[in-house]
Amino acid sequence: MSENNLPRVRVELGPMAHGGHCVARHEGRVIFVRHGIPGEVVTVALTDAGEKSRFWRGDVIQVHRASEHRRTHFWLAADSLKTHAARNLPVGGAEYGHIHLPHQRRLKNQVFRDTLNRIGKLQVEAYVEELPDEDPQGLGWRTRSSFAIGPTGVMGMHPHRSNRISAVKNFPLAHPRINELKLWTLPLRGAQRIHAATSAEGENLVVLEWLHRITRSTTEVVKQQLDSYAEQLHPVLSELPNLNVALLMVSDPKHPSRRQLLTLTENTALTETATIDGTDYSWQVSADGFWQIHRNAPATLATAMLEMLQPEAGQHVADLYAGAGLFTAVLATAVGETGRVDSVEASPITSADAATNFAHQPQVQVTRAMVETFLKRAKTSWDAIVLDPPRAGAGPEVIAALVAKDIPKICYVSCDPASFARDAADLVQAGYSLEEVRVFDMYPNTHHMESVSLFTRKVV
Repeated sequence: MSENNLPRVRVELGPMAHGGHCVARHEGRVIFVRHGIPGEVVTVALTDAGEKSRFWRGDVIQVHRASEHRRTHFWLAADSLKTHAARNLPVGGAEYGHIHLPHQRRLKNQVFRDTLNRIGKLQVEAYVEELPDEDPQGLGWRTRSSFAIGPTGVMGMHPHRSNRISAVKNFPLAHPRINELKLWTLPLRGAQRIHAATSAEGENLVVLEWLHRITRSTTEVVKQQLDSYAEQLHPVLSELPNLNVALLMVSDPKHPSRRQLLTLTENTALTETATIDGTDYSWQVSADGFWQIHRNAPATLATAMLEMLQPEAGQHVADLYAGAGLFTAVLATAVGETGRVDSVEASPITSADAATNFAHQPQVQVTRAMVETFLKRAKTSWDAIVLDPPRAGAGPEVIAALVAKDIPKICYVSCDPASFARDAADLVQAGYSLEEVRVFDMYPNTHHMESVSLFTRKVV
């Protein structure tokens, strides 16, 4: 069914829900509606409306009674009103772009509180904070961006819950240095993804990725494809500004650990820096490693963690899901050479980055392991823990292992209020008190947010 023939309904939009959509009802049916604002009366094009579905999904395509907080979307490709009028679908990545920034934060306040209450039965007063030095429109903050590549070599992005690719030639949320690379001008045909990053030091990175089964019989074929593609790229890459790292990567979709890499530059890592609590820090982060997306996230999150945990010299602390070691570095300074920091990360790439970053700090022990495995095998406890899991959260197994260790302070850094609510409820049920919660608008113009929380328990 084309966008022009999608079924339509007129509804009044209810409250904003976790996930970036308003809740509406039509003839007893719940509809999750994107690109609206609570209280508006709108026409919705139903993008998912199966008769047996528990609920439907749709996009706002016409506004009959607009909210005072509505603004013209800053990005045509993500503007639901204009893209549907042109018989297209809006791309994801800026689903709050039609809402004035202050109201975006009010809505995120409501979503965070409602989610913790609904899932965790926790009553929390939290107020979403703007990050320092933020753009007035919430633009240009992403230091890492990824784009899909179509069969013809067109670079673009996917609409919500769609495999389609809509061509894009700029991404207003991306740091200006990423847009200046003009990635769409590269010879992209054959690849499936392109990743770009820019560091705090102004270095730029480009990774072109293919999805391909890698076996003993295909390894040589894959290598030949990479070599052939590299010949096309070399003259073009030399024109890209401040390109520090360029990498070709073939990923096996069924076996992520099987990869083929071809580095086209002398450097294979970016240098990230931040000043936190008066101390200057530096990290090496591999081309395909993890780092915080918002340009001001490292200093903001680490400062909040320090203020909550207040680690002291000589203490034994741990950084779980440590990545390249953002929090590890700050904790190592706090506990000093008489203390100890266990930095635990399962990814071989980012764990190797951490090993490099802390090779000359004897108080840091870098361990590559699943967090739950590490906790079960550890013969010691800690004075404090930093927990920064992926979007799915830590989960019951990790929370149970932490509880068994009788740790007096846990600082939980979360990028998803639903998984955080579940884990927070488990900690509270086990006797911890949720002492403090701070929520940061680390992803302006999207529904995402980041929180830093402190849990304490008296050690028996």
